[in-house]
Amino acid sequence: MQENNVPVGLLGWTKITVTGYVTACDPGCNHTSSYRGSKRLPELNIGQELTDLVEDQWWRSSIRHRFDSLYLIEVRPNGALFRYGKQEVFVPSEKSKKLDQIPLDYAYGELYVRVQKETGDLMTSKHDIFSLEAYDAILKAADKGDAQAITHLAYIRYYGIPRLNLPEDRKEAHRLWEKAAAMGDSAAMLCCAVDYFYGDEAEEDKAKAFDLYLQLEKAGFPAVYQKLSDIYATGIEGVVEQDWGKMIEYAHKAYELGYIDAGVDLGMAYYYGNGVEEDKKKAYDYFYEKTSCSGKWASGWANYFVGLYYEEGLAGVQRDLRTAFIYIEHAAIIGNATAMVKAGVMLASGEGTPMNYEAAIIWFENALNAGEPDGAYYLAYYYSCADGGNDPEKADKYQKIAAEMGHETAQQEIEQGVSPGQLYDEDK
Repeated sequence: MQENNVPVGLLGWTKITVTGYVTACDPGCNHTSSYRGSKRLPELNIGQELTDLVEDQWWRSSIRHRFDSLYLIEVRPNGALFRYGKQEVFVPSEKSKKLDQIPLDYAYGELYVRVQKETGDLMTSKHDIFSLEAYDAILKAADKGDAQAITHLAYIRYYGIPRLNLPEDRKEAHRLWEKAAAMGDSAAMLCCAVDYFYGDEAEEDKAKAFDLYLQLEKAGFPAVYQKLSDIYATGIEGVVEQDWGKMIEYAHKAYELGYIDAGVDLGMAYYYGNGVEEDKKKAYDYFYEKTSCSGKWASGWANYFVGLYYEEGLAGVQRDLRTAFIYIEHAAIIGNATAMVKAGVMLASGEGTPMNYEAAIIWFENALNAGEPDGAYYLAYYYSCADGGNDPEKADKYQKIAAEMGHETAQQEIEQGVSPGQLYDEDK
């Protein structure tokens, strides 16, 4: 498709906004404002791919890939023409057009696109308020045995709708999901699997959860593939053994559907050689791709590992300690506790950044607060050093905290009656 630069104004538009959004089947909450992304078009760009019509939200990985085949074909005085996959869709101005029904992590959603004329600021469409009449219609359909209506009703009970005086009742929601799941509703089966796995609103039963996840393989939920990947990475005692090959298989399926966490999981697999031949270069490609993604878990680990590549000069990446610190500190800021410890160590040693003990202590404390035993251990080590905190009382305190959190070195030091870091120094 060739690119064309025709001022939109010549077609009766000042500017247009193309908006992609998803309305989930959870009518109790206003998800539309979250499931939205927009692109302003000051001029007509024929063949423009609209992959960024999703805001940076934690769920973006579930749906962004759906926009990969959405292209703007033509702007007309009364609307715009798009190509979505193999079909062409005309969307009248100020109207919304349904493109697809898609599986989300915990529900089904409907994908829409909308074009809007602009005269100034971005215009946004309003979410239709869920009405009592709509609730009554779902109740009637559920009473008649409509599985999808029962699932909708479960979402309503799960969240509640205060403005309609419908209280939250998660136990009832689970009962309804079980009913719809028994009728084969995929979204309800997934909700039941989550409840069984974590024991949220049902008695924990990982065997039952695992069976449901396996049944859901063909439903297309990225989260199902990711969960199966996670399960096979560790195994479940008495249910399923660890299987790195299966972990890789399901991670690839989740990754192909755009699940960002799966990309980082694959990076770690190739980095350590778990289930595949170790390949630091391939691992780096997975990590680097996710350094700017929206998911905090994925972005945190991706930035941390890319930082290690620069620190150690791995897989053809030129060693650059300053760049290494930038990536690792960014991972720490995102919330990765391992990166918090690493950033603290680099600050304390002046590696890739000016030495700054005060900043290092803050990162160690943040790591400890995030549940990372190394955060406590490095605080103990710092306060035991003559050129550091030089506070034996605090050193002893944090050494005990680290040991209680399961830090093996701290436990060995306490057993042998030595100060924090002494065993480490002797190993040197």
